[in-house]
Amino acid sequence: MKTNRIFQTALAMSSTACVAATAAHAAPVTADVTPTGTVDVTDIFFDDGDAGDISALLDDLEVGLITTTSVQDGFLGLSEEAGVDEAFFLPNGQGPLISVSEIDGSSAAARSQAGNLGVFASARGNESLFDGGAATAQSSFFDLITATSASASGDAELSLQFVLDGSLETKDEAGPISSAALAVAAGTTSDVTVTSDFDSFDADGAVKSTFESELDDIDSDETFGAALIHNISNFDPDSSTTLDGLFVIDDALTFTIPVVLGEEQGIFTALIASAFDGAEVDFFGSLSLFSVILSQNGEEISDAVVTGQISGTLLDPSADPIPLPGAIWLFGAGAALLTTRRRRGVVRT
Repeated sequence: MKTNRIFQTALAMSSTACVAATAAHAAPVTADVTPTGTVDVTDIFFDDGDAGDISALLDDLEVGLITTTSVQDGFLGLSEEAGVDEAFFLPNGQGPLISVSEIDGSSAAARSQAGNLGVFASARGNESLFDGGAATAQSSFFDLITATSASASGDAELSLQFVLDGSLETKDEAGPISSAALAVAAGTTSDVTVTSDFDSFDADGAVKSTFESELDDIDSDETFGAALIHNISNFDPDSSTTLDGLFVIDDALTFTIPVVLGEEQGIFTALIASAFDGAEVDFFGSLSLFSVILSQNGEEISDAVVTGQISGTLLDPSADPIPLPGAIWLFGAGAALLTTRRRRGVVRT
């Protein structure tokens, strides 16, 4: 089937993450990794090209991985600004897919593959209020999944438990408005409510916030999907205070997505790191799925089977144990640019 629509979800997610190290560190890797079949979507994703090229460029692409990286030297429009932007899409692939951007002490790296997602962003600081660096990295994955059961039918809940491991830091050399943020998101193309246990998530003193988003059909303005975006940052918008120092995070986060047994639906997850004016966010070896549970009315379905179009079997209690995260689709990621077979949509926060 052909893809004639795209979701530009990363733009909305990164806006929630960029609320506004020593010198900024280099990226954990030094070069892009683009497997055969990868499509360079830099112009489209960063809105540098003709929007009319979208359908032709993404024709026949459905599920897959995406990475985007962006770095800028200078910001606030008050100094000469240079930047490097990259975006890649790997349809129907397992990865790894890696994007790297670097400029003048700022660097960003994003990794997406079956098994895990990773992002890294490090920006140079400056004593001036009107200069410095900015970096953003985004990684995401989109798949079409189906949950079935021989003993149950109708509505059910798919719970996906992830380990999130990394750090946010403002350095001694940070500028006066330094900020670091990480956004982690999960969503679906069904018009449902995605939930999580983020309230109990341990962010090591960093500020937590949550954004519920909708996927809307551009043509009809009808809602057809939903996403839940969690933000972890050193900036407290309530008090306009920036928290200094290092925040080390190592905890599990569970997203619960309503599904209809026997029906296929799109599911995605994303990881987005943003660093500004001397901050660093390192979750490059981060997001890992280690538990998949299908339940109904609060009770686990004992004969549940969950399969993905490109990821294969995610859950099958009757089969041999499935190694996690090696067989997992959700970590090719972030959310940046998602495709569907039916509609073109955007995320609204």
